[in-house]
Amino acid sequence: MSGAWGVRCVREGELRPLAPLGIWAAVLIALAIWPRGEEDA
Repeated sequence: MSGAWGVRCVREGELRPLAPLGIWAAVLIALAIWPRGEEDA
C-alpha cells in the first residue's frame, strides 16, 4: 500500500507526502543494519 501511495504521489508531483515514507524506510534500514547486541543462539 505504501509503495502504491508513493508512486501515485510521484506521478502527481506531490513530494510532501513522501516524507513519512522516507522516514519509515530509514527506520527499517537502520533496524536491519544496526547491531542489536548479543542474541541467544
